[in-house]
Amino acid sequence: MRTVRLEPPIFPRSAVDPLPDDFGCIIRLNDQPRFAGDEQELNGFGPHQLDGRRAGSLTTDCG
Repeated sequence: MRTVRLEPPIFPRSAVDPLPDDFGCIIRLNDQPRFAGDEQELNGFGPHQLDGRRAGSLTTDCG
């Protein structure tokens, strides 16, 4: 598991999950580092609409 800290924090409206479904990965956009704070989750391959909330870190959780 790797967390990438975004500096400055961003306010994305959309994102793309580039990992195929058979990787078993979820991408989380948190407003604070390391799974902290509010979370937006990309579950599944392809483009996703987001609600524009702050994203301060991006974490992949592959299982």
